[in-house]
Amino acid sequence: MLIDNVEPNKWYKIREVAKITGWSVDAVRRWIYSGKLKAFVQPGRSSKRKRVYRAMRVLGKELMRFIDGNLTA
Repeated sequence: MLIDNVEPNKWYKIREVAKITGWSVDAVRRWIYSGKLKAFVQPGRSSKRKRVYRAMRVLGKELMRFIDGNLTA
């Protein structure tokens, strides 16, 4: 089961969420941007470039809720 691999109090990176769910990183980002999956977005700035990078993290409890509500048949 997908939920068995998720720790409720751990913060997961987008790539980790994609690996757990079996979907692409872009699909996970679309879920976050659409509001289906709640994530913490931490703004950051590169030391070498002027571009702003955002680090997204998903709490394990939220990931479990999302998996239970959307990915299980």
